[in-house]
Amino acid sequence: MKKLFLLTFVFVLILAGCSCEKAEPTDSITADKMSELYEEYNVMAGTWQGQWKNTTFGSSGASKATVIVNEDGTASFTIDIDGMVFGMVNPDPKTFRGNFNDKGIVITQKDDLFGDVTITIVKTGESEATVNVKSENITTPGIKSMTANGTLDAEKIHMDYEVQFTAGNPAKGVFDMTKID
Repeated sequence: MKKLFLLTFVFVLILAGCSCEKAEPTDSITADKMSELYEEYNVMAGTWQGQWKNTTFGSSGASKATVIVNEDGTASFTIDIDGMVFGMVNPDPKTFRGNFNDKGIVITQKDDLFGDVTITIVKTGESEATVNVKSENITTPGIKSMTANGTLDAEKIHMDYEVQFTAGNPAKGVFDMTKID
């Protein structure tokens, strides 16, 4: 359901590595509706962990996210990604903030490492959603863009990603995460 969108938001932030500003809701939501959405999204609050693997080059790393959901429609996430991320060795954890509503999540922002990031989360069934991430103008020399696409449910997420270089073939990989508490 809609609560799945928050999990997707966490994951795409992990992949995108963006430093999000607070996103504005796309439409007005009544207090009763916000309370209902809070109950749905709050299921995703807690600790998540997983791993990413670059299947082209064999690199990999662990990831962990702490999710906090607030009754006012805001959420915050502290993300820690281990390993080599766009040439950075084990980047520091980052905290991100955003909003949720009854339509899902669309985030567009600029990041000093990951460039221009667009994240789209769309519900596809009763307990499933799709997520699409596009990161362009990445600041790491030799890397042009990154895309990621996948699915999620209430307990896990799976994404396939592709990094486009300015020259040569792309690198492909996978990302999986599950809720641990």
